[in-house]
Amino acid sequence: PFLLNNSVGPFDSDPSVASRMKVFDASIEQMLWPEKRAQDAVLGNKIPGAIDRTTQVSQLTIPVGFVPEALQPLQQGVHWWLPRFVSQGGDIDIGPIPKGMPVGLLANL
Repeated sequence: PFLLNNSVGPFDSDPSVASRMKVFDASIEQMLWPEKRAQDAVLGNKIPGAIDRTTQVSQLTIPVGFVPEALQPLQQGVHWWLPRFVSQGGDIDIGPIPKGMPVGLLANL
């Protein structure tokens, strides 16, 4: 894969010369003809490349041990105000996350 975001060329973990040549040929073809690159399923050719998206309705749970220590004492009080997002044990629950949500958007929460 080439470019900063690995958007050009397929990935193959096989280290053989034949496999590396196959990946190189496919990558060079995509470098020279951008219209042959993978495109986003939703936005199509409006943006360069593809966006990684969720494949099904999902739920994200952040265990209380991963919440910053400064915020952990507040977890019990927050459950009373926001029971949908904070469980009684202090875990943060985000969801349901709809199918097709960009993964990069979730990573920036």
